[in-house]
Amino acid sequence: MDGFFPCPRPLYAVEDATSLEPTILFAQYKEQADELDRITSRINNLTDALKVRGVYNSVMKEIAQLVDAGDNQLIPVKNVEAMIESGGLEKHIWYMPIEMAANVIKILMEQREACKAVIYEITGISDIMRGATNAQETMGAQQIKSQWGTQRLKKMQSEFQRYVRDIVRLKCQIIANKFQPETIMQMTGLKLAQTDAEKDQIKQQAQSFQQYQQSQQQAQQPPQG
Repeated sequence: MDGFFPCPRPLYAVEDATSLEPTILFAQYKEQADELDRITSRINNLTDALKVRGVYNSVMKEIAQLVDAGDNQLIPVKNVEAMIESGGLEKHIWYMPIEMAANVIKILMEQREACKAVIYEITGISDIMRGATNAQETMGAQQIKSQWGTQRLKKMQSEFQRYVRDIVRLKCQIIANKFQPETIMQMTGLKLAQTDAEKDQIKQQAQSFQQYQQSQQQAQQPPQG
């Protein structure tokens, strides 16, 4: 077989000139992924804390019934005069403020989107390739994004194609050098040329086909004026 090793050159997603050990793509954006996990965990914790909770005046026992009341349900109040004099129902209920936690969640969500954008830039996956786009953008802008993402991934695609090609090439070399013609004919169902006459006939057919292709190409060329 061609070459020293009985296998193709290893396939590397991330090339490293100092080591032959494979490096996964995740290693390139591991820090950003960890940060994304931390931000998401904080968002979940704050979201769980966003609950309508509060305290009420224990003297107004009807308030507890009001919280559990359904739609269009009225709760009778015994001491209405005292409630009116104290400023109404609002003066007897105090809700826990949640505005600060809600604002923090908004900031964390913006930070999470920024972290995701960094990951997409590192991996080379544009928003077009992810299926996310802005309807207000022009067609030219979307085409540029698509081409940018394709160029970033084209190198890895070419390397994978090279790896598959080398594997098939090694297999063909093994078949050509180690397999008997009878075995190849049984595997493929094709009749191979074994005698000199059959080989000469195949060679003549190949030459005739090549001449036919050349004549067709010359016929398709425009006349020179």
